[in-house]
Parts: sequence; structure tokens; C-alpha cells
Amino acid sequence: MSKPYDIFLSHSGAQKDFVEQLFTELKRQYGHYSVFFDKDSIKHGEQISPNILEHAKTCKLAVAVLSEEYLTRRKPPMLELAASYTASKNGKGVPCLLPVFLDLKPEHAKSSEKQKIWKITWEEWKRNETMSDRPEPRTNRVEPTVWREALVKLLDTRGPVYKPDENEYKSAFFAKKVAGVIADKLDELSKTKVSYKATNCSDSASMEHLSKDSIRMTAYADSPHVDQMEDASTTGETQMEVQ
Repeated sequence: MSKPYDIFLSHSGAQKDFVEQLFTELKRQYGHYSVFFDKDSIKHGEQISPNILEHAKTCKLAVAVLSEEYLTRRKPPMLELAASYTASKNGKGVPCLLPVFLDLKPEHAKSSEKQKIWKITWEEWKRNETMSDRPEPRTNRVEPTVWREALVKLLDTRGPVYKPDENEYKSAFFAKKVAGVIADKLDELSKTKVSYKATNCSDSASMEHLSKDSIRMTAYADSPHVDQMEDASTTGETQMEVQ
């Protein structure tokens, strides 16, 4: 496989136009960072799913562009999120997960009604998969429990929130701001040379000597882009109401 990417852009096809804007902005302003964007990064003749999931596991920063479609339209975005989250959790790959709340506000994502809809959809996908005559490869299987864990992590993480009602937050402007946040985070990771486990804000025993504030997305504290973001984090432990 090729050298791991610095940035992996995970998204639904419904948000392809915005993600293409974000990809273009990252390459224009921060070309020293490598970016995985499926439309640009998958070569003709390559197997799409295995390559995408491998890059989701091995990149430095996994960016999930969240929307209703991301969670319930098709399963590939959630497979990518699960791959990144599992690698991050195991300390083997991704050091940091970053949500971008594009067409899904944090407060809506945490509502019990929304969570029930997602749960029903995922379990239906799992049933269909189980009943299929053509078993899916392990890496392509629906894993509702892992998906819920990954989503809990995202919903308890600070990330940029799109505000379409504010004139300054047109999609192109928002893409530019998100690109800045991503670059700030990668710059911080490079400066501090924190281990994969530490930068993922792990709760393991080896991290107990670090305070919560120093563990959680420390790059944003000094970021010039932070004032363009809505705080999507919560105090205390966030628990989704998906059962």
C-alpha cells in the first residue's frame, strides 16, 4: 500500500460537492499535507472498499463530514468511521478523529428520536447482511455496537458546525475555515509529537496523569480558527441513548 495519508475525508455522496471544496482548499492552502479524497485518490482498476478502509485506519487525522445521509443512506461512511475509530482505540493507526457538523447539528444528533432511527436502520442492514447468500468480507460487515461507540466519540468531540443561516457561512467560506482547523490540528500533532494513543484522548490507565482539558482536542485552544466554531463538546461523559 502507498504511504499513509495525513488527512482522510470521510463523507456521504450527498455531501460530495462540499467535500470537494474542502479537498481543493486543503490542497491550495496546505499542500504540504497529503489528503485522501476518494474521487481523487482511488486509481482506475483499484479495489475501492479495501483501499479506502485501509487508508481510514492509517491516516493521521480522520475527518468525518456528518449528515443524516452519512449515518443512514449507505453503509460505506459508517464502515470508514468504524475503521478509523477502531484503529484509534487500539492505538494502531489514527491519532485523532475530527467531526465536521455539516448537515447535522450536534444537538439534533444527540436527540433520542434521531438515535432510534439510526439504530433501526443499522439493525436492518445487519439483518439483510445476515440473510444474504453472499457473505460480506469481515471488513465490510455492519457492526452496530462499534458504530455506536464511534458516534459517541464524535458527538463528544469539538468540531466545526455549519451555520447556513449566517451569510458569512456560505459553503465555500466554511470549507476554508474547516481546512484551517484541520491544518491547525495537524500542526499541533507535529509540534508535540504526541503518541497515537495520547492524541486520540485515550482513557487508558497510562493517560490518567493528564487532565481532561489537556487531553481533549488541545490544538483548538490556540487556533486562530476557533472563534469560527460552535462548541459541539459537552461537559462530563456523553452517552448516546441508542440501546
